[in-house]
Amino acid sequence: MKYYLIPAIISVSAALTLGSVRKSEAQTACLAPSAWTSHADVPSPDNATAPSSNCAFHVWAWNTFLWITQPGEDGKLRFQTFATLDDLFSEDTAATRFSALPKEKVLELTVRVNKSFEMQGLDSILQAGTRGALVHGPGMDSGRALYYSQNVDPVFYEFIRSNKYYQSDQYASAPADTNFPIGAIEFKYSWRIVEEGEDTSTFFVTPAEIFLLSEGTDSGGNKIIVVDPKETKTVTVALVGVHVVGVVKDHPEFIWATFEHRNNAPDLPAGMSATSTDPVSDREWTFYHANTAAKDSNHNPATEMKLVDADKQLLSPVVNVFRAFSFGGGSQENIANIQSLNESVQTKVLAGSVWANYMLVGGVWSKPDNVSPGEAITPQLGSVSLANTTMETFDQLFPGVNCFACHTTSGETMGSVQLPAKNMNLSHIMTNGFLRQLTAGK
Repeated sequence: MKYYLIPAIISVSAALTLGSVRKSEAQTACLAPSAWTSHADVPSPDNATAPSSNCAFHVWAWNTFLWITQPGEDGKLRFQTFATLDDLFSEDTAATRFSALPKEKVLELTVRVNKSFEMQGLDSILQAGTRGALVHGPGMDSGRALYYSQNVDPVFYEFIRSNKYYQSDQYASAPADTNFPIGAIEFKYSWRIVEEGEDTSTFFVTPAEIFLLSEGTDSGGNKIIVVDPKETKTVTVALVGVHVVGVVKDHPEFIWATFEHRNNAPDLPAGMSATSTDPVSDREWTFYHANTAAKDSNHNPATEMKLVDADKQLLSPVVNVFRAFSFGGGSQENIANIQSLNESVQTKVLAGSVWANYMLVGGVWSKPDNVSPGEAITPQLGSVSLANTTMETFDQLFPGVNCFACHTTSGETMGSVQLPAKNMNLSHIMTNGFLRQLTAGK
């Protein structure tokens, strides 16, 4: 995804950007359904019904987020049981049913690339483009990189596996106008390492294995930082961001929604330039040091990144982050709906839950049935400047830039390998899997 208070509910800086939208309007514009009396009572999302309003799209996003964070009988949260990318691209041709997958999964995380099949032949974190990596501070974990994971729901998994689209030749020959089925959902998660003794009471935390970073050299002899797919370490991580991307009736372009922990980063105050010498906020955030100037924030460290402590896996320089567009911008109605829905869900459905500390940043979509191979997805509706501060840190400064800037139906090329234009290219899981399988000699 391209790749940018009622106490403990909505950030003060976010509320300041509402301008002329009155608090009373924001509170009544968009509410959680009355049947959502608790987290456990939230049903699975109704993907077979097309959203009929701006509010309905955002309700779908919250519905999906609440559904995946519900615990199962084994105590695991639903999203923890979903198919990983290793599952999706497994060479086991008989593994077509989600129910046959092992339920015990180890969360494996990397800095820029995800899962072992993506690391073959692509082990430099700087080869992800000029986006670099988010190295965060302040606090106990200052100098730590952020880590990522991805998975897909059963509908997505079984669609790909039953059609053998995990095989590069089958994916290449798929009809260009083939769409993902209704209910196919993919997820991307951002995690930060938790230090011993740290207060994590407002975060969802879990054990994970991280692939370690080390120094290497590129073909020109220049030092670079690489991911070692053979060296891992078990750590505790806290969830700080989630992309929720799914197909519902009449919307094969996916609804692109994103959530963040409420303390991730401040919003750029209304009227302040991203190059201002004024501070964005006077308080500490997870990814922003109090009183840092706007001009000194959101800097891409790709060309100057160093591994300063291999044992502790500490990097420099630290990146200060602000959110360029509160709730992803869009109309005043869009902003008011998200603010009101966040408050409704967090106070009514999630009262007393750790999940009340997470907020919907926004969602973006297009008009019904508006996908064609090689054609741009326009118009873009909802949060038209949507970004997640932990996933699109360096690409969020321009109005009107959102997920559809990168997620397109156009063809792609990597070296001598070419992928024709097709609707399913909207998913980078599929395009990356295709290109990396071929360039790795699979």
